[in-house]
Amino acid sequence: MYFVLLMHYVSNMDKILKILNKDNKFIIFKSKDEKNRIKMMNMQLKGSNLQIKVKTIKDYYDLIINYESLLTKNKIQLAFDDVMYEINDIWNGLDFKQKNQFILNHLLKDIDNMKYFNYQDTKISITFFDILLNDLYNKQVAILEKPQYYKLYKEYQARIIDRDFYGISKYLGNYLDVINLGIDDHCCLYDENSFKIFIHNHNQFEILSLSLSKKTKDVDMQQLKDLCLAYIQNDKKGFIKCILECDYYSDKVIKKITKIKI
Repeated sequence: MYFVLLMHYVSNMDKILKILNKDNKFIIFKSKDEKNRIKMMNMQLKGSNLQIKVKTIKDYYDLIINYESLLTKNKIQLAFDDVMYEINDIWNGLDFKQKNQFILNHLLKDIDNMKYFNYQDTKISITFFDILLNDLYNKQVAILEKPQYYKLYKEYQARIIDRDFYGISKYLGNYLDVINLGIDDHCCLYDENSFKIFIHNHNQFEILSLSLSKKTKDVDMQQLKDLCLAYIQNDKKGFIKCILECDYYSDKVIKKITKIKI
């Protein structure tokens, strides 16, 4: 699954976007499989204040990220419990640093499967917790032995932060199955399943669709990057040129685009 997110507002592109999106009305979170997945994730998040009623693509992404974050939180806590049980006979004789190292070593086998992103030089793996709690969970896991932190196993709702606290940074992590197109100062990803580009703007996503009739084509990421750059820069002429040259649009779309005055 790939996406494109851009922090920009380009209102004079609306007419072009309308033409492009009319040719691809597929909505991934409304497919049968994803509806079942959404139901499963919300069931797992029940009672956590992390459930999200999915009405938009942003809701869909945020729900996935909440769910993956909770899995990571539980995995770290389980590692703490496992180590305490395995070395129970020597646990009380260890200092904090030794206990912590045992737990971190235990987590090594799971590191590659953990989702995260970087924010202000800190690894964020639990997106509904603030920077400090993430730093503790990732580096000072033995802190969970203290009662005020151990209670976070179940009573963590009061520590949940606003879901938009980390901005677009969380979409740049590996929570979603995406490829970052790598446009400086922007978050640009391509959704292969829906054959769409998603543009992050004013805390929502604008949509730039490719034609489903062309979905079998191999996609050139540089072409998508050029398409996005033209959109970001509000370069109407360059944007239309990219559309006409990239061969990801149906003849019907191309005919309409060529009639637009530059």
